[in-house]
Amino acid sequence: MKKLKIYFAAPLFKQSERIWNRMLKKEIEKRAKIYNLKIKILFPQDIAEKILSNKTYSEKQKLMHLYKALRDYLVISDIVISILDGADVESGTSAETFGGRIMNKKIIGVRTDFRNSGEEKGLNLMLSKALDKFIYFPAFNENYKELAEKIVKAIKDFQKD
Repeated sequence: MKKLKIYFAAPLFKQSERIWNRMLKKEIEKRAKIYNLKIKILFPQDIAEKILSNKTYSEKQKLMHLYKALRDYLVISDIVISILDGADVESGTSAETFGGRIMNKKIIGVRTDFRNSGEEKGLNLMLSKALDKFIYFPAFNENYKELAEKIVKAIKDFQKD
């Protein structure tokens, strides 16, 4: 069985987002091992940190390098996990999700935001219809390990298809 490449699309601008993303990523990796799933999570916040902290690039060069690196991650991925929180889903995450759909990637949408602010599932219709699987896990349940379990089961289900 080949190693699945999974693109982790999520907001990554605030410390709270970055810490939560990393905790969830590590838990997904841990639980994937329990199911003998071979995965590699392509984690945009790590590549963003590496590129944006590079002092040899101009600001314009940083943005172009970042765009190309994230685009290339998306191209080689098999699955996209999209964190679809917020009254309006973060624009980069929306673009990555829809880009994955256009490239025929399997898309797992995850929403922990309990606000029903969209047209369907609390989302813009173009996003909700782009998903292969949708995990709604309201933020009142703060057990990220349980959420990771649901995500890993969705990944495992793709292998059955």
